[in-house]
Amino acid sequence: MEAMSKKYKDQPNTAMERGIFWIEYVLRHKSAENLVSPARDMPFYKTSNLDILLVSAIGLFCIFKFTMLTLTIILFAFGYGRNTRKTKTE
Repeated sequence: MEAMSKKYKDQPNTAMERGIFWIEYVLRHKSAENLVSPARDMPFYKTSNLDILLVSAIGLFCIFKFTMLTLTIILFAFGYGRNTRKTKTE
């Protein structure tokens, strides 16, 4: 625990000095707009990457359907799935 405490305290300035610096920074520049995250103005589906997930899911679905269609055409061309057994005639 003491090792963690030493690592935490090994900083160039104290927490109070950092707080004072940031308060003075905001007062000097009249605003801190450049420190605000751009995600603040983005819709939920973009911040959680739901748009990318949807496009990926649609792409995978199309690939799956194309593969199944191709396999069906190939199997039909070679006659699989047809009733090829001959029945006995009496």
